Amino acid sequence: MQPEHIRIEFYVADADDAEMLSKLAQQLAGEEVCFTRGEVSWTWQLLPKFSFPARGKAPWLYSFEFSADAVRALELLCDSRLAHFKYLEGRAKQINTMH
Repeated sequence: MQPEHIRIEFYVADADDAEMLSKLAQQLAGEEVCFTRGEVSWTWQLLPKFSFPARGKAPWLYSFEFSADAVRALELLCDSRLAHFKYLEGRAKQINTMH
C-alpha cells in the first residue's frame, strides 16, 4: 500500500523568500518523525518529496509532499516541527493550492 502524502503548492515571487523556502525544504527533508505506542514504534520521513524550479523568471512554483502519517504523529506528539507544516499550509490556503 502506498503511503499517503499531503501536497502543498504555491507560487513564490520574491527571491529572498524563495531562498528561505529552499533551505526550509532541505532541512525538513532530512527530518524523521518517530512515534511509539506500547512496544511498537513507527518512523516516517517528514518531507519525502519537494520540488522547485531552478531560478529563472519569477514566480516559481514550490511543491512540498509531506508524509500524512508523519504530520499526524507530529500532532499527537505536540512536536514543534508541526509549525513548519502549518506555516506552509497557511501560505497555500491563501491562494487555494493545497491538495
